Amino acid sequence: MLPLLEQQQLPAGWTQTSVRGGEMGVRNDTHQLILQAEQIRSSNQRDSSKKNNDQWEFKLIDTVANKFTTCYLLGIVPTKRHAVEVLLTAMKAVNNYEGTVPTSHRRRITLFRERIRDECPLHQYK
Repeated sequence: MLPLLEQQQLPAGWTQTSVRGGEMGVRNDTHQLILQAEQIRSSNQRDSSKKNNDQWEFKLIDTVANKFTTCYLLGIVPTKRHAVEVLLTAMKAVNNYEGTVPTSHRRRITLFRERIRDECPLHQYK
């Protein structure tokens, strides 16, 4: 399968995770997190007139050295193109705050969640 992003598009420290159907993401092993966009399926797939068939849910997944995993839902975007843009913006947001973040992993993840919500064009859940 073709990569979602070319390797040179990814900011330093990021690698693309496997792309599966309606799911795409990137991983940062230094910060032990994954940014993921997953397509939201309409409850009525047969009705092609519904606009929400192409919405994407954006998540930050805290992997903490695979000891446990916590998924934070950050918002939704209307299209796959927007999901790719949000992934790029979120990676840059994490990298921009890399040197100024608290040493506590938990506080660092909280700061990243706040910064991503501030800097990315996400729609909040209703």
